[in-house]
Amino acid sequence: MKFVKIFPRAIGMIIIWTIIISSSRVLKADEFPLEVAEIYAPNSIVDYEGQKFILLDFWATWCAPCRIAAVQLEVLQEQFRDDVFMISVTDESHEAVEKYMKKFAIDLMVVRDLGGSLFRKFNVNSRPYSVLLTTNGDVVWQGHPSDLKHENLTDYIRRYTVCSKGIERVEDILSVYKPVEEVPNAIELSVEKSLLQTSMFSQKLKKFPILLLKPMVLMIFMFIWKVRLMIGTIIRIKY
Repeated sequence: MKFVKIFPRAIGMIIIWTIIISSSRVLKADEFPLEVAEIYAPNSIVDYEGQKFILLDFWATWCAPCRIAAVQLEVLQEQFRDDVFMISVTDESHEAVEKYMKKFAIDLMVVRDLGGSLFRKFNVNSRPYSVLLTTNGDVVWQGHPSDLKHENLTDYIRRYTVCSKGIERVEDILSVYKPVEEVPNAIELSVEKSLLQTSMFSQKLKKFPILLLKPMVLMIFMFIWKVRLMIGTIIRIKY
């Protein structure tokens, strides 16, 4: 009887933990590089040199707390330059970000999201909002950046073993989207060539009456003249 009572609870706990574990892994390693629309500025504190943790900070120019959060993250970036590479993500235009950064410089790498894809991927509904993940694709922590303390970050780095391969440059993490140029196929080229030839022929037809008007009149006149001569000759022979 005890087994009958415990078994459903055990199954329930397994399901709950499965959901928690699966939801903590948003990315897969083969999903890198993350696609962005534009890189506004590089990380001026540290270059990417194989750091095993990536921090994405979602922000906006109109968000006052985002400025404070950015300063806090810049301090952490300096302290954990060998372990973490930090990226500021916005969805605003180049003009808006450039105007903002003239007043408030951002030392982290600044990128523009591609159509809100990163915002949706990490369920970002407020700003500022940060996501700490490994280059394996495991989400380690997410929340308000002011809640990420030095001791927390130290603990995450100590606990997580990261064995990512093939991610050695910043280009392996971020990729700037480039629209694919459509190459016309043979049928399209053939149709365009035919249309061009038809157009050229139509233009020639328009000029045809003007260019050949005098020769045509002369030919008609000569034909009538020859016909009259033939009729005259026939009449003379008959009579």
